[in-house]
Amino acid sequence: MQNSPFLEQFPNFSGPLASYRGSKMAANLPAGDGSATSAGAVRLWDWSWRARLAASGADARKWLNGMISANVRDLRGGEAVPAFWLNPKGRVQAMLDVAMLPAAEGDRFLLLTDESLRQPVYDGLKKFIFISKVDWRDQSESHTSLALAGESAAQLLGKAGLPAPEQPGRIMVAPKPGGAAAAGAGSHLDGHLDSHLDSHPGSRPDNQEVDDAVYVLRQMTPGTPVWEILAPVERARELYRQFVRLGALAEGSEQQEQRRVLDGVPRCGVDVSDSDLPQETGSMQAVSFYKGCYVGQEIVERIRARGQVHRLLVRLALDAAVEPGFKIWSGDTEAGQITSVTAAADGVRALGYIRREFLDADLRIAASSSTPNPARGRVIGPVQNVLPEGGAPPAAAPAGGQKA
Repeated sequence: MQNSPFLEQFPNFSGPLASYRGSKMAANLPAGDGSATSAGAVRLWDWSWRARLAASGADARKWLNGMISANVRDLRGGEAVPAFWLNPKGRVQAMLDVAMLPAAEGDRFLLLTDESLRQPVYDGLKKFIFISKVDWRDQSESHTSLALAGESAAQLLGKAGLPAPEQPGRIMVAPKPGGAAAAGAGSHLDGHLDSHLDSHPGSRPDNQEVDDAVYVLRQMTPGTPVWEILAPVERARELYRQFVRLGALAEGSEQQEQRRVLDGVPRCGVDVSDSDLPQETGSMQAVSFYKGCYVGQEIVERIRARGQVHRLLVRLALDAAVEPGFKIWSGDTEAGQITSVTAAADGVRALGYIRREFLDADLRIAASSSTPNPARGRVIGPVQNVLPEGGAPPAAAPAGGQKA
């Protein structure tokens, strides 16, 4: 478990630390430390839980396209997509974001996932490189992420001299201090990446090359607009301090988790486990049916041909607090299970799996069917997708295009 590099921003902080998604960080920042107190404020989030893996080389695109569920084959510089890493039985091993760096020389990709999943993903994919010309690196110790969330976050990025991609799934490179305008300012495909590779004393192994550029990725999640800033650790610390000076309000892991559940964003290891199928999660923007073969594809395509799965991850509104793991009941019949819960302004919101035949039913949520005074609830909708479902290329699915 690594400590967040942003903890030093709060030398007087004496509150609890939380282990969140593989990183140890402040659980809840008090008002004096810049915590969010205004409903319209720009939130500043410690995203040190984001692991950063990098793939490049002549065979990187083909190799990566065969490893994960997203369409890497047609990905262009400056674009990003969500993806699953599946096992051969089609079960989810990890959830990822995959970005092709803008205007880079050759194909250069970043894979972003939870720090708690870093080693399994790195080791698991490395086993399949074989003789492919792929440079596969773990940059998680030399780099980190922070995020700005809220409708006014784009303006705050501009004040800090950083680009703010307008569309979800776009990544742009920031200008170097004192340099030219941000590459891709007019288009996510324009501009030239003027960065160099250098060694970093905190990298692993010692001679690992490190990209010193700062990137801004518009996240592909529903609800609150979120921009992720990816940077070398020291530069990220500087940006964190700058955003606080510009008025961003820092939040701890508890506020991040609350917003995640309110926005209905699934979390791997909590809402999605290694026994779940992609179609059950509802996150079909992470699966492409146009890219050809990949690990686990046969099972995914078989389910697609069958038409549906028997249960779905959904968003629920409840009238009382419950615990993750509580069962969902319709009458005396077990209909599903709660995976995440948080308080909302008008009650309680949750994520959970429910069998299709109970999507419109009146529900009870309790540890058992005989629990007195159970919470009452209803399904308010499925997990939402921001990008096209089925993994169509960014412009549109090709007419009569190749299917898996």
